[in-house]
Amino acid sequence: MEYFAIINHEQVGPITKTELRHLDVYPETMMWREGLDDWKPASELPELADLFQEPSAEISPANGYTITPAAEGYRNMVPRSITALIACTVLVSIFGSWPAIFALINAIKAHKAFNAGDYEQAIARSRKAAMFVTAAWILTAIISIAVILFFVLCPGEAVEILDSLARPYKL
Repeated sequence: MEYFAIINHEQVGPITKTELRHLDVYPETMMWREGLDDWKPASELPELADLFQEPSAEISPANGYTITPAAEGYRNMVPRSITALIACTVLVSIFGSWPAIFALINAIKAHKAFNAGDYEQAIARSRKAAMFVTAAWILTAIISIAVILFFVLCPGEAVEILDSLARPYKL
């Protein structure tokens, strides 16, 4: 059976179920095949249900592995943790670096004042620049600690939230 899918806002198809396994198809991906009146989410097509099931062969008692209740929530974290790490890095960079921009502006103004011979203004701007650099370091540290605590205290939820934010951008 051949399918058509909407992936990254573009119609793809005709494609087979085997080919669907190699694409970013999620339960909410809109699909169409012969016999359907309209496009439907992939989760509503029973023949595609196995595309969204967790693989159980990786970690199972039959393979010599056991899953403790404490480890159950971490089963799917490893593949998605890279996306979450990138999202955290971007967030910390955006929210922690804005004082550094003000520090740079004041440093440039201090340099111009010094070159113009206005040493009092140069010293005042240099002090302001130093204050903003300190603020950038402190803010970045606070945000980093908050992100780390978020991952330590509720790792499954943290990865799930960040993964859902990054989902449209997966390749």
